[in-house]
Amino acid sequence: MIKQKLRLLAILPILTALFLCGFITQSSAAQFETGDYSLEQSEIIEENLYVSDAQSVTIDGVIDGDLFIGAEVVTISGTVTGDVYVGARSIDISGNIYGNTFLAAQYVDISGSVAQNTTIATMSSTITGTVGRDLLIFASDSKISGDVMEDVRVFVSSSIISGNIKGESMIFAASSTIDEDLMIGEVYENIGDGKEGEIIEGEDILQISPKTDINFMDSLKAKFVSTVVGFIAMYIVGIVLIHLAPVKTLKIEKKVSGSASEFLYSFLVGLGITFFIPFPLLLLSFTVIGLPLAFVISAGLIFALIFGKLWVESAIGYKILESTNKKDNKRFLSLFIGRGLTSVINFIPVIGTLYKWVLSMVAVGAIARMKYDCLKGKKTTKKVAKKKSKK
Repeated sequence: MIKQKLRLLAILPILTALFLCGFITQSSAAQFETGDYSLEQSEIIEENLYVSDAQSVTIDGVIDGDLFIGAEVVTISGTVTGDVYVGARSIDISGNIYGNTFLAAQYVDISGSVAQNTTIATMSSTITGTVGRDLLIFASDSKISGDVMEDVRVFVSSSIISGNIKGESMIFAASSTIDEDLMIGEVYENIGDGKEGEIIEGEDILQISPKTDINFMDSLKAKFVSTVVGFIAMYIVGIVLIHLAPVKTLKIEKKVSGSASEFLYSFLVGLGITFFIPFPLLLLSFTVIGLPLAFVISAGLIFALIFGKLWVESAIGYKILESTNKKDNKRFLSLFIGRGLTSVINFIPVIGTLYKWVLSMVAVGAIARMKYDCLKGKKTTKKVAKKKSKK
């Protein structure tokens, strides 16, 4: 048993390099891509497009269908006729989207046109383009200088609106700046402690300043906003991951919630990967051949640490539902419960940080074990096939 565990630790770098591979179940009604992807301006895809495990995705052409992306940096300057679902670190949309748009990222910039509803969960968003219907934003800071044809709902710390808003505007923020001359519909604000804003003489912009005295309630409100934004952003990303990889989701789930020993084993493997991989990666990066491999392994490890815990949260949520004799085949409700549990625990000092760290370690270990089983299964199948061919 000890020898088997040592062998596993020895091949962990190779397993980590495979984190970005094989998370997609094929479907005849859509096109699936894994890794960096670019759609040229002259190209047209007449079906849904799914892109996962990518560092960079660029869409300059036309997609006649829905678009699903899980990547680091996403740029859309082309045309999408259907809905768009994107989970990334940075999203830049300068093209035309004719459906609804759901974006979760650290930074979001929309300078193009979105014909239907737009929902954004981010740290920082800038809207200079056009939104054809409603706009909903959960963010740390938000800037809207473009046109919104219907209602705007903003839940942020800092809000600046200097564009044409045709419908109602509801703003929940610590500080807000509004150009009232461009607001056609009614404006409803809940700023800081609820005090009225002051109009600065000589300017047409209404500015509401945050409270200068920061107390416990202000800190709690800020943490609440941050937690809500994080919950929504990661939940959207989790739905995309589960939708793209339903089989892998179930396999990872067994490595997490199959038993207490499975959970502990995944945690220990993840802990070993996280602490023992960096030094070999550093050595690999000093060689010409090893540099690309080090980059791929690092990218896979970062992906597992950031997004892998979504699978763990889904597994925990499903275990909770299972204890109440409820089924959730798609695992979306399970993810919601798991994410909600993490969000609640996040409010507990020290415990919240420790809990999220444990989830990340378990995620890395569970994904590594799942990939190891897949490799082992393929080798066994090949051996059996060779034996049959010899007979």
